[in-house]
Amino acid sequence: MGKKGKTSLIKWIYLGREKPKELYNYPDPPPNPLSGLRYRVEGRDIIIESQIYSRYKEIFKGYKQEEA
Repeated sequence: MGKKGKTSLIKWIYLGREKPKELYNYPDPPPNPLSGLRYRVEGRDIIIESQIYSRYKEIFKGYKQEEA
């Protein structure tokens, strides 16, 4: 996935935290949808706070939710 033949479908203009001066007129990249996601793995379980689950519930769609 993400490749078509030997050519990437994504064209990276720059990598890093700061945009080069020549790209300041270009729009900023979209925000990372997973920033702020905190979790703990115990065996086959993913443990997260219910407040965080509510924020990211689309990611966990189809998984069983249990209250502690």
